[in-house]
Amino acid sequence: MFDLINNHPEMFKKFVDGMTGVQMGNFISLAQQFDFLNYKTLVDAGGSIGVLSVMVAKNNPHMSCTTFDLPALESMATETIQKFKMADHVKVMNGDFLKMDCQKQTSLPWEMYCTNQVLATLRYDGKFKNGKAYNAQVAHLWTLKDGKVVVFQQYLDTKKLADAEKR
Repeated sequence: MFDLINNHPEMFKKFVDGMTGVQMGNFISLAQQFDFLNYKTLVDAGGSIGVLSVMVAKNNPHMSCTTFDLPALESMATETIQKFKMADHVKVMNGDFLKMDCQKQTSLPWEMYCTNQVLATLRYDGKFKNGKAYNAQVAHLWTLKDGKVVVFQQYLDTKKLADAEKR
């Protein structure tokens, strides 16, 4: 990724635009359908060009959002925020998780991020070889040391898979 950012900026922009296009519908749905009434802030760590933060703030004007990603994305995120006229509700921050001094960072709730672990939640949506479909919630937990993954753990709703295979 860093090679793409540093050596091919126009290709990097096309990549980011493509990823944004793929995600836009989901971001809009989440912003409109999730009940954010009990929340005042959102930090999108790995927020790319800020579309999720913008959609959440646009649909939930009581919220203050921050999009955080690599410095190479800051100007594109700023453009997104200006395009949607959301500068009063969405801030941009940049940095590199692997290089951050968490003890000095006070602008965001970094206690959630400044560990040696990364957690991602996702869904597996597919079909078994017999053609039966499944959709199961998954969590991946990576443990890092010196910027490298040293442990990978996966948590999967195996009952959903077993039930789907039986149908």
